Amino acid sequence: MHRITPAVSTLVVAATLAGCAADPVAEQPVSQDSDRYRTQLIDQLDLRLPMFANWEVTDAERRPDAAARYEGLSAAQPAACGLDGAATKAAHTATYGGSDWTGAHGVGPEGQLFDVSILFGNKGTRSDVSSFVEKCASTEFMVEGGTATVEVAVAPEFADDAFEDVYGYTSKTTERRGQEVAARSSILVVGKSNSLTLVLTFSNSGDLQTHYAEAVWEAAAQRLERAR
Repeated sequence: MHRITPAVSTLVVAATLAGCAADPVAEQPVSQDSDRYRTQLIDQLDLRLPMFANWEVTDAERRPDAAARYEGLSAAQPAACGLDGAATKAAHTATYGGSDWTGAHGVGPEGQLFDVSILFGNKGTRSDVSSFVEKCASTEFMVEGGTATVEVAVAPEFADDAFEDVYGYTSKTTERRGQEVAARSSILVVGKSNSLTLVLTFSNSGDLQTHYAEAVWEAAAQRLERAR
């Protein structure tokens, strides 16, 4: 079973992406060989129809970059939660560190985006996510012509017997420019299975489209399990 199950007290569907250790995690080497686990990685045919009609899934050329998540955001308060902040750097390393990586990138017709990664030797843990949420629950930024708030919360509980542990967090970025208000929500899900780590990030405009995020996670987890 790969369904995301709402927690009684921790679900806050106000969701940008990252994850963090209480202390910075040492950087892991980045392998140039991203094909080692390709047969275990989600592709176009794994997404069910008609739900994912007109979506496109392609091989990712490199590991997800923290800079893309903070594009246009500056002058973070607290500073530790900005692009170059200690909390953000530790979070990204804890999530995407590992000696081998392969990934896929998905785009939906309404601007939905997702990245699925398989990592070998990743040292991140549930406590890394808890620490990030604690430190960066609400961060203020400057954007061109206005301000932005990023709110981070512990994600729903996850029930999935294919993994030893599954955890994550949600975030919501709200930008204000005069009378104009725009929001983008996201979720990060991490699944630990022996020496492999499966990571999903999913984002869309407005409130989080949980049903799409659940379906992508389920497809990615099933593909990983089938290909063992």
